[in-house]
Amino acid sequence: MELETLPFPENMRRELGQKIRKYKADYDGVKKKFKQCEENYLEQKEKEKLMGARLEEEDFKFNVHGGTMMEQQNRRLIDAKKTAYQTADTASSTTKELYRQTEVLSKNKDRLRAMDVDLQDSNTLIGSMQRRIRKNKLILFGIIGIVGIAVFLIVFSYF
Repeated sequence: MELETLPFPENMRRELGQKIRKYKADYDGVKKKFKQCEENYLEQKEKEKLMGARLEEEDFKFNVHGGTMMEQQNRRLIDAKKTAYQTADTASSTTKELYRQTEVLSKNKDRLRAMDVDLQDSNTLIGSMQRRIRKNKLILFGIIGIVGIAVFLIVFSYF
């Protein structure tokens, strides 16, 4: 807006500049008030939505069930409180169950470690048994070979 004041003489430009600044300040003030009112309105709407309030005239009278709007809200709050307690109970029981299952898993893990150690020992024992079996077989075949050669020499010496 200051650009529009450039063609005017200097003294008029100052007056117009002051008026423009004043108008801008007024505009900013009105804009700020509008945003504040808008925020208040949205906050009030959220509260009404949360509490189940409607701005209709019927809601301020007795409803079909014979209760007032305040009683309905009280019932809703009591129901919400019950739900919160049930949720807390469920969370507590779930936590206890998870703790119990963690303990079971820890015990099973300890047992599996012991089994792993036992399996390693048994693998070592089986390996040494297999080496002994191979060694004994080699010795047995060696003895059979020596006996076979001895029998062959005895039979050959007779003829």
